[in-house]
Amino acid sequence: MVIPHKQKTKIMKTKALLFLNLFFTGSIVSGVGQPPAPPPDFPGNEYKKLYEETVILVDQATQILADLNQSIELSGIEFSKREKELLQIRLVKKEKESKLAEYEANLILKNEEESVLSQNLNDLISGTQKMEEEIKLLILQIEEFPRKLESLNQELVTVEKEIVESTRKLKVPHLPSWHYVDGKGWLWTSPSHFPYVYSSDRENWVFYDQGTHSPRLFYDYLSETWQKWFQ
Repeated sequence: MVIPHKQKTKIMKTKALLFLNLFFTGSIVSGVGQPPAPPPDFPGNEYKKLYEETVILVDQATQILADLNQSIELSGIEFSKREKELLQIRLVKKEKESKLAEYEANLILKNEEESVLSQNLNDLISGTQKMEEEIKLLILQIEEFPRKLESLNQELVTVEKEIVESTRKLKVPHLPSWHYVDGKGWLWTSPSHFPYVYSSDRENWVFYDQGTHSPRLFYDYLSETWQKWFQ
């Protein structure tokens, strides 16, 4: 079968374009070369372990902080309750003392009721003495609250500092020979390896096309594609 001249020309052009495309694509990929062996000192697993341990410590410290805040709140409530109890006891004591004075006056005026009044008097004296002891105990407890509150506040400040320090450590983006980049993870290179850059996330190398910027072009050996970084 005879192929028309125009169709022959179209077929030849198509073959030529396919050849050029394969040639240039092969040239670009072959230009990046074969990546070197992975760096021997990648600390990613150790960092991950330290990171997880630090997160646990931060969670524990946060829980301690919450417990301390709750203890402080409960101490304040208990303090108010004790103050109210003390006020109530003092009011009752005042009433008892008033009655005691009344009985003492009646005792002087009514000798015939001396026996009954004396018993009432003894009961009132005993009751007021017991209230005096309760008042002393409550006063001691109330005086202790500020010291307890101060101790809780000091512990609260210490825990807050520990949380701040632990959080700061989690944000440190550098390790010897490694650099952490948001969105790209841990990257490693050296003067003898550049422009090859090892990516811990990929567990493989990428190749930086030097001179490119905004974005920078990197050849990813894992996906065998060119990618745009840091746009």
